[in-house]
Amino acid sequence: TYAFTDKTALQYQYHGLNDKMFGTSYSDRMQEVNLVQSLNKNFAVYGGYAHISGDDFAKANNIAQAGVIGKANLGS
Repeated sequence: TYAFTDKTALQYQYHGLNDKMFGTSYSDRMQEVNLVQSLNKNFAVYGGYAHISGDDFAKANNIAQAGVIGKANLGS
């Protein structure tokens, strides 16, 4: 995550999964980049792009994504 300001950041994530079942190996991947904007101490919004691919996928998937992040203090 790279912060542009105290409320705006660019986030990159990579998730990979390698698995073997019944002698066959699989490799799946997801890469995503999101722009995250903090609205206040409890909420943030994000929007971005994700690329999902894998050995058992017929084709790679490119998706736009958006969402809300709720934040709360779990401790004292």
